[in-house]
Amino acid sequence: MDFGIIMIRDGHLNPEKIERYSLGLMEEVDAATIDEHLLMCEKCRSLVEDTDAYIAAIRAAARQIESSEPVRKYPQPAQSAANR
Repeated sequence: MDFGIIMIRDGHLNPEKIERYSLGLMEEVDAATIDEHLLMCEKCRSLVEDTDAYIAAIRAAARQIESSEPVRKYPQPAQSAANR
């Protein structure tokens, strides 16, 4: 674990690490370090909550897109009177 990579200069979590944490992509030891920090830091807890909400919204949108018909339906070409 490299604590310097998890934290940024102001004593808060690195935004990239917050994203990886929210996606469940952190190694266990790094996630534990973040968990400890979140117990003490309201600012980072808020960033994690916002990131979690964003990820949930993107996943919900992706599921909706995958399960629905195309949103835009193109009009059928007009038939001429001779083809009717």
